[in-house]
Amino acid sequence: MADLFTTPAARSAQTSFWPLWIMKLLGALTLGIAVLLIYLPALNAPFIFDDTSTIFGNSSIRRLWPLVDFHERSGPLTPPPGVPTAARPIVNLTLALNYHVGETNPAGYRAVNMFVHWLAGLLLWAIVYKTLCLEYFGGRFSRVAGGLSFAAALLWVVHPLQTESVAYVTQRTESLMGLCFLATFYASLRYWEASSRGSRGVWLSLATLACLLGMLSKEVMITVLAVLLLYERTFLTGSFTKAIRDSWPLYLGLGCGAAALFVTLASGPPTPETGFGGATPAAAWWSTQCKIFFLYAKLTFWPWPLAIHYELPYLDTVTKAWPWVLSFALFVLASSALAWKKTAVGFVGVWILAVLSPTLIVPLPNEMAAERRMYVPLAAIAPFVVVSVYSLVGWIVQKLSPSGSALNSERTANRASAALVTTLVILLTALSMERMTYYQDELALFLDVIRTQPDNYVARVNIGTLLLEHGRGPEALEQFDQALIIKPDSVRARFNRAKLLVDLGRPQEALDEYRETVRLDPRAVEARYNYALVLESMGQSAAAIDQYFEIVELDTDYAAAHTNLAIALARLGKMPMAIEHFERALAITPDVESYANLAAIYQHVGRRDEAIETIQKGIALARSEGKYALATELEQRLQTYGR
Repeated sequence: MADLFTTPAARSAQTSFWPLWIMKLLGALTLGIAVLLIYLPALNAPFIFDDTSTIFGNSSIRRLWPLVDFHERSGPLTPPPGVPTAARPIVNLTLALNYHVGETNPAGYRAVNMFVHWLAGLLLWAIVYKTLCLEYFGGRFSRVAGGLSFAAALLWVVHPLQTESVAYVTQRTESLMGLCFLATFYASLRYWEASSRGSRGVWLSLATLACLLGMLSKEVMITVLAVLLLYERTFLTGSFTKAIRDSWPLYLGLGCGAAALFVTLASGPPTPETGFGGATPAAAWWSTQCKIFFLYAKLTFWPWPLAIHYELPYLDTVTKAWPWVLSFALFVLASSALAWKKTAVGFVGVWILAVLSPTLIVPLPNEMAAERRMYVPLAAIAPFVVVSVYSLVGWIVQKLSPSGSALNSERTANRASAALVTTLVILLTALSMERMTYYQDELALFLDVIRTQPDNYVARVNIGTLLLEHGRGPEALEQFDQALIIKPDSVRARFNRAKLLVDLGRPQEALDEYRETVRLDPRAVEARYNYALVLESMGQSAAAIDQYFEIVELDTDYAAAHTNLAIALARLGKMPMAIEHFERALAITPDVESYANLAAIYQHVGRRDEAIETIQKGIALARSEGKYALATELEQRLQTYGR
């Protein structure tokens, strides 16, 4: 199969005024400069959105060893459920390395994201170059394969749709998966062109490894198998049967990576509320995703306005849905027909559909659309655009100057297409740089969302939360109220509104809001805990105790709920139950005050030895935490227990 990769015309065209290695170095530097130009100004921008749970709420990145800890779910390769890197251990490991070097400094995390994006651009450059030199194209692009492939990679690197995958730290899941996707693709190309058994073995191993790493970075990587099989059938073998017969070791290796993905997903999906059977009917989701598909297409060719979060009305009736469903069906049919005929255009269309298919099919109610999902599809669109521009300009030049020499016409076409692509790259770079200004301030990022999506309740809740952090309570309350007008059953909006009402000195309204919150989501333990605190502050101890019991039943490791429940029970004279919950709280989280309270109860019920032992533990902990005055007070109490 090696002779299909470089035509004689391509080999003869691989000489230029500059040595090849210098051309490659200059190209790599140019891609790197483009990445720096766009993303360096936002290097120290604050963490945003899900970064809070990914970085600050993710205990598994706090240490590098042991790599795997299934019991505590605290090793870098065993992230806990509920965080965005759950079931994505490779990304979690890279975040742990970031934390080990710079802890919570955002610059290090974004520098890694930028490096990943640059490497992916280099791989795309190589993939497109090798593809354009295939015998499939009959030498049509051999002379310009280097320039076209570099232009495609540069266009892909600077596109504004890529900004979310690079600047938003949590979306390293997307960019790292994209890097592995392209690395698998490149290694497979080298496997197909290898002429020796040893070389094929090396590239087979590298393709398998890249695929495995990608599967453990994000589940969309599963689509690489279909894309590679279609590529081989379209450009190399002409049939699926021959492709599988010739390359079965490759697909077997990639299949092993897919098996690893299913093993990691057994611990639960990384995105909560994913899948069928939820509040969103499958038909409404599929119909709406048909419209979302064309939103992606629009943002690809007209990337404005962009948004960190998209919330659009569901197409839940036939009248609303049929134009979009019909249009999408026509695109699918056209792409399938062209792919069946082994055309490059058909391959591009199926690539896009295949990579987007997981989110087009499986409902993700909290993320109707996301710019990052175009990270890998753009890797097919950018080369298609560059080659189309070149071909169209060449055709126009040929029509306008039929009597001119072929060499002059080619030069004119090359210069004109280069000028057009350069202009496009400059415009997209400027848009990406402008987009980066919003990442400097998370509040500005979400205020930008509601300018174009005033009914985006998620954006309004986030704006309210950020305003609250800035001490702008009345404005925050207005945003929460607007969010609840849009979506009355928003648990997060009600929870945040209730907390704000407590701060504003309106406990009765807060109580009503918390009551509604736990009605909407009975498993919301944080809301129940705050609800219980408000009940206690208003003298409703019995109701508060009921809430604490509900909390510790839902989450047996909620130490604060155990502590508060123990205190409340002790006040009622229910000492055995109070002891039980104090002991449970201390087993979860050792706390000086809890040691002191438990020792007092032990003393009260005549368990003097246990009281002395417990208060000694409290004294030792107080001294280790620098609470010397409290330690002295406990020592005085210890003397009393001794007497």
